[in-house]
Amino acid sequence: MAYVADAQIYLRNIDDPIARPITGTNENPSSPFFSPNGEWIGFWASSGELKKVQIAGGTAIPLTKADNPLGVSWTTDGTIIYAQSSGIWRVTETAGVPEHIVKAAPDERMHAPQMLPGGDGVLFAVTTESGAGAWDGASIVVQSLSRGERKVVHKGGANPRYLASGHLVYVRGNTLFARPFDLDALEPRGGPVSVISGVRRAAGAPIGIAQYAISDQGALVYVTGAAQSEVDLVMIDRSGKPQVLPGSSGDFRYPHMSPDDMRIVVQRGDADEANIWIYDRNGSQLRQLTFEGGQRPVWTHDGTAITFRKGDELWQIPADFSGVAKRLPGTKVTGTQGPYDWDRNGKVLLHGAAAGIHAFQPGKPSAADGGAPAVAIPLPEGATGMARARFSPNGQWVAYMAGSAGGASIYVGPFPHRPGGQQKLTNYNAGAPVWSRDGRELYVVAVGGNLQALEVLEASASAFRYSNPKTLFSVLPFIGFSLEGATNYDVTSDRHFVATMPVGSKGEEGDPNEKIQIVLNWVEELKRLVP
Repeated sequence: MAYVADAQIYLRNIDDPIARPITGTNENPSSPFFSPNGEWIGFWASSGELKKVQIAGGTAIPLTKADNPLGVSWTTDGTIIYAQSSGIWRVTETAGVPEHIVKAAPDERMHAPQMLPGGDGVLFAVTTESGAGAWDGASIVVQSLSRGERKVVHKGGANPRYLASGHLVYVRGNTLFARPFDLDALEPRGGPVSVISGVRRAAGAPIGIAQYAISDQGALVYVTGAAQSEVDLVMIDRSGKPQVLPGSSGDFRYPHMSPDDMRIVVQRGDADEANIWIYDRNGSQLRQLTFEGGQRPVWTHDGTAITFRKGDELWQIPADFSGVAKRLPGTKVTGTQGPYDWDRNGKVLLHGAAAGIHAFQPGKPSAADGGAPAVAIPLPEGATGMARARFSPNGQWVAYMAGSAGGASIYVGPFPHRPGGQQKLTNYNAGAPVWSRDGRELYVVAVGGNLQALEVLEASASAFRYSNPKTLFSVLPFIGFSLEGATNYDVTSDRHFVATMPVGSKGEEGDPNEKIQIVLNWVEELKRLVP
């Protein structure tokens, strides 16, 4: 493994814990790349040249003058291809006059060229956009050198590479994706699958680089890429002690625990680029479920599907990655803040907006497609808005927050709604109600930053009784608890809590952004995940 640190290139054998600098590379280098036989390392020197040096070190040999390359690779036929602002160039491994093999249009930028087996097709990413997000929308293409024809093989990704296992891998955001790829037809044979999250992208510049590499023998190496704004998913006990879930860093919101406590669905990304992801606690694995947008996910009652919001409508998608999302007709509500919650029998889904809570019932007549459904739970007297509805486990009561400009309080009401049945539980600002799985506690986040538990003494069809609230712990270290927005935490069957916490907090030593991860035999795992 070779990498740049301290303005030179370091080499580490995988079976040796010590990395050593390679003499002859102390030229503020970048873009190190191995020869096919592994005996040489090429790099770009800040003097403005591509060079090569033996892995044992020595005098670096100039190959050609070049700007800092936008991706470079050494092919088995003894040539080196590299991208520049003008397109893709080729030079022999013994130096010489470079050849311009792919010309870029005036508005095009190209990155990460790789010569495909057969010696005629060049794989690379190309974009006409600018700005930090340009490469996530780039086209991955193959261009024939003999015919000059260019074919788009994937839209929306950067830093691509074809693997001998028959996969196309690339990055989008900080995630490595893979697709089965037919080399003869130059076509993907399946949809994209997220395989590694938390891959660092190039810092400080809108370029396509992702810090990963894959060996011909199937090992993966990458630099972890959690940004300072990213968070970890954490499990928190009743005393407030967190445990970070491994492999769960990201720009997360609205975690929701599966009925069996083994998976967590989250929204990843902001409102402009949000999608739904699922974290598997068994394998410490994070995988992307939606690719065309999705917000505020909740599990169905049996854990087989995820309901989420897209625009002003609700959608649903299988949770086992086996199908596509389908719109739920009759759920369009202008300014919707849902979905909120399914009942335990899967017969009613609560959703709605500030003016009231709606109830979607699969298989029953609903509002005409495009029309607003009727309000099932109206505003309490004096309130100007309500949100965050949650069914009690027996389905007979609904907890929600409602209030006005002066603040919000927690209410419960019977379901179905009956006039006069709503009760105000808190006389202070509070939000985000969540029931324990057994219905014996109702949790709320109180103004000032404490998580409180109200003991539920009775929640029958005829009455609701409860105790005074008890403070469990301060939620200030965790950004998963908030009075604003959607309910941003959840509870497990053993009364632990899943929430989010800033990456690197709670006294972790070192910078979590500066770790090199090595995964041996990774391609075998790739074959299992993406057959």
